[in-house]
Amino acid sequence: MEPFLLKNILIINPFGIGDVLFTTPLVRALKEGALPAPRITFICNARTAPILVHNKHVDDIIVFDRGQYRELWRKSKWEWIHAFAAILRKVRKNGFDAVFDISLGRQYSFFLALCGVPVRAGFDYKGRGIFLTHKIPVKAFTGKPVAEYYLDLARLAGVEPGGKDIEFPIVDKDEQEVNGFLRSEGVEFGREFLCVVPGGGGSWGSDAGYKRWPVGGFSLVADELAGMYRLAPVIVGSRQESDICEEVRRSMTHKAIVFTELSLGACAALFKRAKLVVCNDGGPLHIAVSQGVKTISVFGPVDENVYGPFPPSGDHIVLKSKISCRPCYVNFRYTRCGHRSCLTAITAQEVLEAAKTLLGTPDIL
Repeated sequence: MEPFLLKNILIINPFGIGDVLFTTPLVRALKEGALPAPRITFICNARTAPILVHNKHVDDIIVFDRGQYRELWRKSKWEWIHAFAAILRKVRKNGFDAVFDISLGRQYSFFLALCGVPVRAGFDYKGRGIFLTHKIPVKAFTGKPVAEYYLDLARLAGVEPGGKDIEFPIVDKDEQEVNGFLRSEGVEFGREFLCVVPGGGGSWGSDAGYKRWPVGGFSLVADELAGMYRLAPVIVGSRQESDICEEVRRSMTHKAIVFTELSLGACAALFKRAKLVVCNDGGPLHIAVSQGVKTISVFGPVDENVYGPFPPSGDHIVLKSKISCRPCYVNFRYTRCGHRSCLTAITAQEVLEAAKTLLGTPDIL
């Protein structure tokens, strides 16, 4: 298949935080690899838009929240038509000559065909690529990192990717928000701290518990590392995870602070300053990786070779059990086993040993 001309590009990724971060190497590859450098617009949801706002390779962002549009449809069909038509007019007005559709569905490419976008590249999953002009057949993402699949779309366009780091640029406002938070919680300037993220599976909704290591493990690890390395423990989560974060804090003997109200950019800035981030598989892990901080992540049903830290590095240790039924997240579905043995089999001691590998032997030992 012949490479296609890239001047004015639209990229669509309606998924969660980690997935949009996995798209950033593709964005950079297209911006730097195509000559002349194309204009790039990105369609994403409101929750992930902060990842892209300060990305120098993204020229414009169109926020499209499928959940909000479904709610609008239930409220008023006329208002939905009006709002959706406004999005289509904006797309048509931009005059895109190519779209990279990472939605794995058929709806986006169908409407973009109606809008006259001539080149529509993406993944043909379960025959849903019927409206794509350039497609890569996939049954699932397996055997290599998701970000590499996305980079294959750059290769489809005749662009060979350069660097592969995921990107989440932060700005002074994010740093100031973190500074204000730490001061308000009594963390002395210059004090080193540890971030513990006991939640992090927001994109799984009500099933997020299937990706979470037990809360008791996080509290034990936070306590031990706070004592061993003299680190101030900071427990991080979304507003919806405040109960989990408070449960970790209450179970600790060292004083810990809970952080569930900061913006996404401030969360990235906090991770950047941390000595270590201990977390589950999920968006916070990939935010931490984007900031170059050392991480220890616990993986249960999800394949770390596909959805783990990218690019892989010695600064990121993934802990997973050897239970025969994992990973059970296959073809974008997982087994609701109920026992979560893949997570409960991982001990706090394993996490602590991983921490010693990354941070070295503590002085007090």
